[in-house]
Amino acid sequence: MPLLEPVFDIDAPPESLTRIGVGSALLVGSAGDGRLLFAVALDVSGAFHVDLPLSPEAEIALVRLRLITSAGTVERTATAHGAPKAEAIATNDTSGVLAWNARAFPAVRVSVARGPVVAYGTGTSTYEQIDVPTDVRRIVVEFSDGLHSTTRTLQIFGR
Repeated sequence: MPLLEPVFDIDAPPESLTRIGVGSALLVGSAGDGRLLFAVALDVSGAFHVDLPLSPEAEIALVRLRLITSAGTVERTATAHGAPKAEAIATNDTSGVLAWNARAFPAVRVSVARGPVVAYGTGTSTYEQIDVPTDVRRIVVEFSDGLHSTTRTLQIFGR
């Protein structure tokens, strides 16, 4: 059975964007009123990563993402939520822990300012946590509601 991970909004270089073509799977994005926003054929075999170019209007309207393969169909919808709620606490001089509401935001990516992603976490409970291997005072957290992401900078308590 296929698996569709939560989506993050990113600025991608043009060379990484998915080209529309022929493939063994179909990725379909729909708006809340049922309107088709896009349908992209993908050649998939095993794990894959897709960067799709979307207009700002299509990105805002997107409420359902469906992946259709010969092995089955999987769907992801954005969760209903307010602002992200999270806490970051130092556990020692070189790491910390991030706790957040994964029921509202099922995935997070953590980085340092203008740096690479240092941690990635997923979950489904109202309280999930991941280790964050960094010695900085502030981290940048991208919270995914399943189809859109929100970025916040958090102070690591204890630093």
